[in-house]
Amino acid sequence: MRLITGNGLVGSSLKGDVKISTQHFDLRNSESVKSMFKFYNPKEVIHTAAKVGGLGSNMKYKGEYFYDNIMMNTNVIEQARLSGVKKLVTFLSTCVFPNEVDYPLTEDKIHLGEPHTSNNAYAYAKRMADIQIRAYREQYGLQYKSVIPTNIYGPNDNFSLEHGHVMPMLIHKMYLAQKNICAWDGHFYALKAIQSLGLEERGGVTRLGISAYNSLDEINRTVEAISKI
Repeated sequence: MRLITGNGLVGSSLKGDVKISTQHFDLRNSESVKSMFKFYNPKEVIHTAAKVGGLGSNMKYKGEYFYDNIMMNTNVIEQARLSGVKKLVTFLSTCVFPNEVDYPLTEDKIHLGEPHTSNNAYAYAKRMADIQIRAYREQYGLQYKSVIPTNIYGPNDNFSLEHGHVMPMLIHKMYLAQKNICAWDGHFYALKAIQSLGLEERGGVTRLGISAYNSLDEINRTVEAISKI
């Protein structure tokens, strides 16, 4: 039996026997997570649940992003171990990579430096899920995995103009106005770069490939082009 935590962009696109949202169980609470595993007794777990948001929200609520995510990850992974779950996959985030890093991004570069200060609390909480899985693999021999979805958007994404990520936020603004776009500016690498448009749909999730740095204006033009498809 496969249990999926989270029903957002990623979780809603995956197939499982049971899908759990934070409305059903408080994943920050160890007893709540223990009850969830006892009730469903899953053999496989895909952990996508997280407190997520855009740049502005991450900068304003760092404490909440750190606490909520590190507790959810810690509880789910530990209870999976205690419940005898053989297969577990947990989702990290592109922002786990260091701010100063050579491209292309690869998994061996995750812990080579500090993440960007704008969302470092969220990034460190996500990094710790990777550390926990590595530690469990070494001590307990568990073949748990972590994956990093990068710059995805699609159905059930957060299109909030205040709390959304750059792509859904821009899509929302294009929908509202088609011009006079006001996007986040600055040095946050995830907002900077699209060289070529690689549009692919898998399981209802559309992926936009980012291959090199470029300007925020080019992202605006790309989103505008997509909105006309």
